[in-house]
Formats: sequence, structure tokens, C-alpha cells
Amino acid sequence: MSKDNHLPLFNWQPPVKIIPFPASKQIGKARHVAEVFMRKDTQRAQQSYWEQTEKGFSHKLLKIGMSDEAIKQELEAFAALVQKEVDILCHRQGAQK
Repeated sequence: MSKDNHLPLFNWQPPVKIIPFPASKQIGKARHVAEVFMRKDTQRAQQSYWEQTEKGFSHKLLKIGMSDEAIKQELEAFAALVQKEVDILCHRQGAQK
């Protein structure tokens, strides 16, 4: 049997599913976002930065085919992680004063 005469079973390719690294585990990214967020001078600047972060994060996940519900869950997990890092930074700043 030649190479081109394989049974259809051997030509079958399973569908590809991209599994992103869980947002709740992206500690380095969350620390970076928290640090940049805390350096913003105004609440409006912080809000704008966070909206840009959410938009980019959502776009990346949408591009790889995640559902809206899955994206929402990942964003919530990432937001919680960023908030934790912001809290740590605030605590450190308070302890240094």
C-alpha cells in the first residue's frame, strides 16, 4: 500500500483546541499591571489603563476562539489577581512610611 492509499482513519485530524495559560496563574503579568496601575496619577488614568488592559486581554482570548462566558471568567480571575497585587503594593507602601 502506497503512502497516498492510507485508510481514511489515518487521515483524520482531531480538532485543534487552544488552551490558554489560566489567567489566575499569570502572576508576573498581574504584578506588572498592578505596578503600572499604581503609578497612574489620577483615578481616571487608572480606569483608562484598566479598560485598555481588559480590552487587550479579551481580544487575545477571543482571537483564539474562547467563548464570551469563558473570557468573562478569565477576566474575573485576572482582575482578582491584579487586585491582590495592588493590595500587596499598597501594604508595602504603607509599611515604608
